[in-house]
Amino acid sequence: MMLDPGDVVITEDPTFPAGFDAARFMAETMLPRARLAYVPGESFFPVAGHANHARISYSTQDEATIVHGMTLLGGLLTEALG
Repeated sequence: MMLDPGDVVITEDPTFPAGFDAARFMAETMLPRARLAYVPGESFFPVAGHANHARISYSTQDEATIVHGMTLLGGLLTEALG
């Protein structure tokens, strides 16, 4: 299965909304409900700290697994953010 590049949206600032705590969301929602994890991005900003960032690794997964995981992430984010 190939994804049409027209289905992908890349933004200049690929972050969660301001005030969103990516570490908390992963611990309280993603892990228990979807069994998915990412690296909370705040650790990549040691001086300023940006709790609304995350790093997602998908280099070792097949396309179907990536699509499934991103669909779960999108659904839970939609639910959490309204």
